Amino acid sequence: MTTISHDQIRAAIAGKDPMLARVIEEAIRTINYRESAIVNGLQSLQGRIEHVQRNIDTCMNLNELGEFQSQPQDIDRHIAARQAAWQTLGMILSPDEVAALQSGYEGR
Repeated sequence: MTTISHDQIRAAIAGKDPMLARVIEEAIRTINYRESAIVNGLQSLQGRIEHVQRNIDTCMNLNELGEFQSQPQDIDRHIAARQAAWQTLGMILSPDEVAALQSGYEGR
């Protein structure tokens, strides 16, 4: 999992108005949290897919299928929230500052 480091956060908020720095820091923390949630959700979904593949010959009950079907929606919500945080940063920071945050970050 790739996240934005504390050093990158400090660099992004250096010299900024304290209120603006809080918004920037919150957006970055949101990106990191959502990235973690996306990775965990995908791992869980992969585990469920493997479970279905192993047990394909035995009928799954509807409850198991219902839980399986809700996971992609949860992941999609995290992706949308992560994208909104990136858009917030795009409105606040210069293109060079956003590029510095994205360097080494492949979740976008």
